[in-house]
Amino acid sequence: MFENPNFKEHVFKLKKALYGLKQDPRAWYERLSNFLLNNGFMRGKVDTTLFRKGYDLYFIVVQNYVNGTIFDVTNEFLNEDFSKLI
Repeated sequence: MFENPNFKEHVFKLKKALYGLKQDPRAWYERLSNFLLNNGFMRGKVDTTLFRKGYDLYFIVVQNYVNGTIFDVTNEFLNEDFSKLI
């Protein structure tokens, strides 16, 4: 709890949450989705948080979760390409 020695009897109201807003995960998902779609990824039809981009026989898969994003590649050269892209 925040205490100010000059205002011991006051209660302070925050204008914004200390650890982010409820909308933050949604805003991040929209930003990441637009970025991936603009760079040739396809959104999953069943799981809309899953994105895929194919390169002939190989592909990259990106999964967006509430608290983070993971990706995997089927060929090591795609790992460097995706790291540079992000």
